[in-house]
Amino acid sequence: MTVWSADFAWKAFTFVVVAAGGTTAGVLASGLQIFAAFGWLAWFGVGLLSAAMTALILYLVRASQRSAAETALANALATKSTQVNPLQSSLSDAIIHLSDLYLPGKQVHEHKQFKRCKFVGPGAIALLGGTFVRSGFFENGHVLTVPDNTIITGITVLLNCTVEDCEFFRTTILVPRAQADALRKIPGIQIAL
Repeated sequence: MTVWSADFAWKAFTFVVVAAGGTTAGVLASGLQIFAAFGWLAWFGVGLLSAAMTALILYLVRASQRSAAETALANALATKSTQVNPLQSSLSDAIIHLSDLYLPGKQVHEHKQFKRCKFVGPGAIALLGGTFVRSGFFENGHVLTVPDNTIITGITVLLNCTVEDCEFFRTTILVPRAQADALRKIPGIQIAL
């Protein structure tokens, strides 16, 4: 299930619960003697009030989930980075500040594997080729596209690397135009042309 379909399913579920709750409350109010004198207007009012209360409860649940996610993000960013040797060919379960990936000379990491890592900025990273599976991007700006065969200096470059289940926080991402089309499918990613 993708993030987009899960989000759509939650919105549809919320609408159904609110509509069903309001309708049920209105129908139940129609059978009460206290509302009989006011007629359908009282039933409609009870249903509307019930729907509003149900919507408020669901909103507060979502707000608390978002707050918990933002707290988890803040904790991940505040956590001290893992001691990373930028010369290793494989890294897993590491919190990597982009400055920890600096190499002497060219900043190119070729054919490396990153699994369940958190890349933390501020900084920029170029993703040139490779495989990217189930990776997330948080608090990033637009993804910048670079023309093919462009030489990039001064920033970290992942060239033909495998990146699985990783998260990128507060980083500027540079990709070739051909790779931008694949990233465009990820919800929340904006590509600058």
